[in-house]
Amino acid sequence: MQASRAKLWQQPLNQLRLSVGLREGLRQELSVTAEQADGNLSWGGGRPLQAHFKRLWLTPDSNTSDTVPAVKPASAEDGLQPGQLPAVQFRCDDCRWQKLALGKVAFELRPQPEQNGVQLTELSLDGPLLQARAHGQWLQHQSGNLSRLEWQSSTSSLQRLWQTLDKESPFSETPARLEGQLRWLDVPWRPDLASLNGRLNADTDAGVLREVNDRGAGLLSVLSMESVLRRLRLDFRDVFEQGFYFDSIGASGELQNGVLQNDDLALNGAAGNLRGGGLVDLAAERLDYRLEFTPNLTGNLPVLAAFAVTPVTGLYVLALSKVLGPVVDVFTRIRYRIDGPLEHPRVTELGRDQKRVTVPGNE
Repeated sequence: MQASRAKLWQQPLNQLRLSVGLREGLRQELSVTAEQADGNLSWGGGRPLQAHFKRLWLTPDSNTSDTVPAVKPASAEDGLQPGQLPAVQFRCDDCRWQKLALGKVAFELRPQPEQNGVQLTELSLDGPLLQARAHGQWLQHQSGNLSRLEWQSSTSSLQRLWQTLDKESPFSETPARLEGQLRWLDVPWRPDLASLNGRLNADTDAGVLREVNDRGAGLLSVLSMESVLRRLRLDFRDVFEQGFYFDSIGASGELQNGVLQNDDLALNGAAGNLRGGGLVDLAAERLDYRLEFTPNLTGNLPVLAAFAVTPVTGLYVLALSKVLGPVVDVFTRIRYRIDGPLEHPRVTELGRDQKRVTVPGNE
């Protein structure tokens, strides 16, 4: 069969060619060739369904108003039961999702009919910007659906990854890692946030945080950390005008019924350290969080000048001891509270600690 244009589950397939044949052992084979796909599927003979694609470029079309007929996938509402799914072995040499190159992708589905479930095993992807390993499970009982997912993922550049996803990145070329163990009620592709439980861990290498207007900046937006960094930039522009340089960022959190509890957010920066903790209610889309910034005053003359109670700027930084004397009153900690709706959180400065320090060179 041939078609110049076709669509499967909103996925365009141009210059499509399909052919069906028989293989040894009562196996049947479907070969698919198109601009977006090149591979084959085989099934039957009491063995798993096997899919091997040399190329699979997925760019689902959200425009459903055209005249190309589309095949709709089955859903849980259509009576789909995980225990009745076939065993699947999938392998792809060149997979892409929209603009994101996923590289080599492989996974297996193993049905668990005695539990009316299916297990995802050995999921792996090895792209130039994103690498991941994962496994999971989908169970269906009289009381409803239960889904589990555990994964480890990493990227060599948050900036390029965000740009590939058409997002403005707050990060420079920053390597990062994210892992989690989550479970929720409902089907795997539709998590019920109010029932989300598990754990998340994230950390980065060195990089630079810059101001962005896009509220889709991931965890930074969830914790409204970008709002605090914006406040610091306004109050201490001499230090943060070019961005917030950091050596590492790390955070972990426990999820209980859709509420994320985090107590160990740590951003270790060149100009100082940012620490935080609090609650984020994902279902209600609200948060109550505390952040505090501690400037690095030891031997750092520009930072010492910027955080002086009486600020010193420009060339006067080089003569700080002559302007303010050998001992300077400086802010040693600035505390913030971020609360309210995630879309429009309130950032309140709770206070500033200060003390007198000796200017370097005057000890």
